Amino acid sequence: MRKEVLWALLLAFILVAVLFAQRELKESIKNPDAMAELPFGEETLPDEQAGQPDSSIDELPSETITEEAPVESSSEAQPLPEALNNQLRTALESFHQKAAIRNSSSEELHHTPKVIRDAAEALAKIAETEAQNPQYAQSYRDFYLQCARDDEALTVIRAQCLEKYAQRSNWDEDTKAQLLSELPESVVRLYRAL
Repeated sequence: MRKEVLWALLLAFILVAVLFAQRELKESIKNPDAMAELPFGEETLPDEQAGQPDSSIDELPSETITEEAPVESSSEAQPLPEALNNQLRTALESFHQKAAIRNSSSEELHHTPKVIRDAAEALAKIAETEAQNPQYAQSYRDFYLQCARDDEALTVIRAQCLEKYAQRSNWDEDTKAQLLSELPESVVRLYRAL
């Protein structure tokens, strides 16, 4: 019973933290001048810093970028540049932290674990980059869908990805019901709470 209460409190705290971060990002998107005030507003991608692509990160599989979404796009999807592709790959890898959560001490579970904060920050950076690159909207929708379906990703991040996918998609009720039926109940429950 004690573990159940701790997990419920942890999930509630994580949800509040993610919702707060999402609200801040939404507000900053409405006010482009505020984007410079965000802590990640001045960062450059790793390959821009070194002047060449990071060879330690593999390119996203082509099915990740070209996967059909249940949304008709008015313009053709453009392939992502290598730097953005690497950013998506790195973000997906940072979402695979379930083992780290399972190995957390009870003291760590009283606060949002660092791996969850890092994953939420990576997702926020993806949303910021997406806002700066609207020509790649289809690729970002595909990314959010892949993230939502990724069984290795943290549940709270999967729910956030599902919400971002839903916000960017004009899906009908049948398509929505089909997708939600494919996902674990914990992800769907968190998505509905957002």
